Amino acid sequence: MKNKISAKLYRMIKQFSMKEFIMKNNLLPLTLAVTLGFATQDFLKAIIDDFLMPVIGSVLGNEQDWEDETIELGDIKLKVGHFLGKLLYYMLILFVVFAFIKVIKN
Repeated sequence: MKNKISAKLYRMIKQFSMKEFIMKNNLLPLTLAVTLGFATQDFLKAIIDDFLMPVIGSVLGNEQDWEDETIELGDIKLKVGHFLGKLLYYMLILFVVFAFIKVIKN
């Protein structure tokens, strides 16, 4: 009985091919896209945080973290600096994706 189960299990494992599964379901392009997406995200965040934000901060006259800038309307604090930083980050990612698609189409 034990030999029959192990033989059956062996045949089942032998039939399952990881390479076939990956190719059949197009997992390789998806894996590459996700990996490149995370790498691009980290790269763009470094560009914004380490290069663009200090320049914008010095232009605005605030050498420190300008993302902490707020506008107070009574009891409400609007985090304008944080919002503008995220907007800049989004626009830069949008530009990179647009440029990438243009390069691929040509």
